[in-house]
Amino acid sequence: MADMDEHERMVRDIGRFIIDQDNLIKERIAALEARITELESRGYKGVYQRSNAYRRHDSVSCRGSLWMALKDIAPGEMPGVCADWQLAVKRGRNGFNPQRNLTSEEYLNGAKV
Repeated sequence: MADMDEHERMVRDIGRFIIDQDNLIKERIAALEARITELESRGYKGVYQRSNAYRRHDSVSCRGSLWMALKDIAPGEMPGVCADWQLAVKRGRNGFNPQRNLTSEEYLNGAKV
């Protein structure tokens, strides 16, 4: 009889442990899913708009260059002026001109665009 009580206690304790661990795993999964959703919402936001706020890791184009936010950016904080933007791709001197349809051979041979 005493062995049965001890066995039942052990089974009950193991059951509680499993339930507690299951709840911890569910909480961690929920936190990770929220983080994934947050990260997927970031990325290229188009041409910089001074009326918009930007979040860390958002990227924008401004004056021909691509900039990435190092932290959350308040409206009006312009790339190149505010230190919280990182230059990712600098504007080139001679950009591609879609009005002039170069063949790949012309382009590779250094034709002017």
